[in-house]
Amino acid sequence: MADFLATMAAGSLRRLEAARAARSMDRLMRLVEDASPAPRLSLAGGFDVIAEIKATSPAEGALADATDFDPTARATAYATGGAAALSVLTEPDRFSGTPAHLPAAARLPPGHAVPAIRPYFLVDQHTVVQPSPPG
Repeated sequence: MADFLATMAAGSLRRLEAARAARSMDRLMRLVEDASPAPRLSLAGGFDVIAEIKATSPAEGALADATDFDPTARATAYATGGAAALSVLTEPDRFSGTPAHLPAAARLPPGHAVPAIRPYFLVDQHTVVQPSPPG
């Protein structure tokens, strides 16, 4: 487990430099300030589910064909099925995610909007606010 966490942290550090080059922290903060608010978390009080959206599992391998993986369709199915929130894995090396999966998953039909979170291996303030699209 320690090797897995060290590998994930190293990958996050490697991607951090590219993220900083693409968008400054000031630019990210402006995007966050201008973003629409995320949908509120609404719990039913019973067995509330946070549904996970990922193309690959480190333990199980490919969960979806990467060429036709559709985070919007998967998010819609989970939200209309009653998920309280969505957990969208954007980590590329072990989960086959991309930063674009978060805003794609946040595009839900009217009446089915649920919060979308981005679990990540946080190594710097920049990784907390990036990506900044609503969700």
